[in-house]
Amino acid sequence: MPTRALIQSPADVLALDWADLDRALRDSSHFQATKSYVADHKYFKPGRHGDVAVDADTGNFFARQLEYVSRTIRSELFAPKKFRSLIPFNVDQPGNAAESYTYYQEKRAGVAKPGTSYSNQAPRVEVGTDGPFTSPIKPLTAAYGYTLQEIRAAQMANMNLPVRKGLVVREVIEFGLNDVAIFGDSALKIPGFLTSLAGVPIAEVAADGGDKTFAAKIAAGKKLAVLADLNAWANAVVEQSAGRIIPTTILLPLAQFNLISSTPMSSDNSKSILRTFLENSPYVREVDWLPELKTAGTYIGQAGDVAICYERAPSTVSQIVPVDYEELPPEARGFETVINSHARTGGTNWERPLGGKFFYGI
Repeated sequence: MPTRALIQSPADVLALDWADLDRALRDSSHFQATKSYVADHKYFKPGRHGDVAVDADTGNFFARQLEYVSRTIRSELFAPKKFRSLIPFNVDQPGNAAESYTYYQEKRAGVAKPGTSYSNQAPRVEVGTDGPFTSPIKPLTAAYGYTLQEIRAAQMANMNLPVRKGLVVREVIEFGLNDVAIFGDSALKIPGFLTSLAGVPIAEVAADGGDKTFAAKIAAGKKLAVLADLNAWANAVVEQSAGRIIPTTILLPLAQFNLISSTPMSSDNSKSILRTFLENSPYVREVDWLPELKTAGTYIGQAGDVAICYERAPSTVSQIVPVDYEELPPEARGFETVINSHARTGGTNWERPLGGKFFYGI
């Protein structure tokens, strides 16, 4: 007999008949909320309401369908945006009712000095701070719904309600979280990965003769210059933090990433520029791409494409997402049932600005 534990994907739901699905979902909070909703909605009750005849099982059918839709859209049926893997989530995530998040940028002072066993004057070490910086937390909202006629038509045809409505809402919220995490929102004063750059060093890509971009250097046969750029970026983060922060990641625009990952170091060497760099760098262990870095110079007050070398750790840079994705109970609006969905975000904060460095003109 199928049980609720067996429902791991939309395919598992489709494999159950209605009786089994009732048993499998009877403990679901979303199902119970929907049952309460249809119990109070007269058009889902059996009998006649004016000239409207309602089947006795319409409410149960709709409750099962909303549970199926909800479970399906929570499955990753679309490629998640890059912000989830490239920007760590804050380890001190505020509660879902928080309206703002306040943080301080790290600033250390003091060193340990040698002394004697009888010394009672140990050098004082302080962890000072720059700030406070406050990031407002705002909602991202979207909704989908089904009309009474759509529900009855699906029941009559023994078909599922169209899941695509919910999937689009899930995607819209996902894209919204991505945009706020990377760009912030200037109107709402929410900081972003490319816009909350107080204290984060910014430099122009080094030119080799008249060639500055990766494409120009490779076209001129200066592949070693590209390799030198990648190493210089990693070294810059180590040096600017006096060795306290070791960069782990370099992010490039997609075109530049593709270029160095497919261009061999030499005609008799099958290793690409990217592979050669990763095999020899003492610091960076990952080079990835972020499409939003194309022409991102405008966000840092410069021109051209942008690259960044940084420590991918929540102690250095992190995003605030108190509510990732949440569906509210169904709501009756005339002849339509609407499911409101939302997330809450506070953007991205650089708490250790010396843990990263941006390079423009790549």
